[in-house]
Amino acid sequence: MKSPLVSSLEQVLEQGLSLLEHLGDRDYAMRLAVPYNASIGAHYRHIVDHLLCLQGGLHAGRVDYDLRGRDPRVEIERDYARSVTRGLRDSFRSLTVKDCDRTLAVSYSVGYDLNRTEWLASTVGRELAFCTGHAIHHFAIIRILCSQLEVAVPEHFGVAPSTLKFLQTTPTN
Repeated sequence: MKSPLVSSLEQVLEQGLSLLEHLGDRDYAMRLAVPYNASIGAHYRHIVDHLLCLQGGLHAGRVDYDLRGRDPRVEIERDYARSVTRGLRDSFRSLTVKDCDRTLAVSYSVGYDLNRTEWLASTVGRELAFCTGHAIHHFAIIRILCSQLEVAVPEHFGVAPSTLKFLQTTPTN
């Protein structure tokens, strides 16, 4: 049985593929001063990097998000980014609910002490949720970059599901 976490990640990856289809190569790779002097491609690569770390660590049961590949091709080549995204979608698609319950050891630097790394206990499902939320967060930044380039994005692109639920239940003034 497919996990709802896998379905959520698939939906986010499909949003990414849709974005890649509607952007031009120039807009994808162009660095913009606000925010962070980054490009859409740089944020997209960052999303992909985390997912590749998770994918690579599933078999070993250890995921080290600090060892991201940072492949510049994903950052500047939309066709390559599309190919990698499709591969990730297809790879994660096979995960079951039981797979999501498997434990993992995860390392992810959150402190500024560069010499210290903590390994934490997690599950495949928790890391799928993390990577999905992380992607949505970066989609929100990509949305800002797209608005500067006057590139239209879908209405809910980069909006967290919890925010959408809240907005649906909140009366408008």
